[in-house]
Amino acid sequence: MLLRKDFGLLLLLTEWLNDELVNYYLLLLQLRSDAILQLQARLRAALQQLGACPSSLPHQLRVLLRVPRSYAFSSFFYAQLAPGQGRFCYQAVQRWTRPQATHTSECVLAYQLLLFPINLGNTHWAVAAVWPQAGLLQYFDPLPGRREGRRVLASLARWLLQDAADKGVALPCRRARQLRLEHAPPGLPVQRDRHSCGVFAAAVCERLAAGWHAPFEFSQDDCPSLRLGMAADMLAGAVGW
Repeated sequence: MLLRKDFGLLLLLTEWLNDELVNYYLLLLQLRSDAILQLQARLRAALQQLGACPSSLPHQLRVLLRVPRSYAFSSFFYAQLAPGQGRFCYQAVQRWTRPQATHTSECVLAYQLLLFPINLGNTHWAVAAVWPQAGLLQYFDPLPGRREGRRVLASLARWLLQDAADKGVALPCRRARQLRLEHAPPGLPVQRDRHSCGVFAAAVCERLAAGWHAPFEFSQDDCPSLRLGMAADMLAGAVGW
């Protein structure tokens, strides 16, 4: 639940975003993804009925068809999976990806993109993106040179393989060595202050969920407008497309 005091952090340019703000924004991204999925199904049905191909559509609709089906986790998922000191607790998150939670019998494999906001000790935000069908795991950190990315992706790779086995779904990449881990994908803007990492994380999630890939077009100078945009989306209860 988002409280007034949480929302106030978003409007103050020198405040760090807390879990409540980041998780609520990810929830809005999930709602947008679900709505886009329905639009894609209707578009494909219409194309099939007309005997037309996607190339006949206007550019905006062709872009819409390329948006990945995504699933956004809350920051508490990774905090429970890897609670620190090298621990790995699959049982703590086992229920998060059951068919009832993912709304599909294929569980996480049904999604092209999985988004994980990573809260590092309440001092820094990063983002992990997992592409189950492609066997690709990426770590986006606006502060280059930090070492947490390798540990985060190693934990998520282990989780992905164990979760697929637990749910009885077959990943295209069934062994750890077949997965591709990108610890520092090029094209991520660099953070130049101590408090905008949550804004960077939210912006990266929004771009990835919309079908964008690095290099991303925003920078540190855009953080004030990004904060205002997030605030507007939260007040509206929806992220625009």
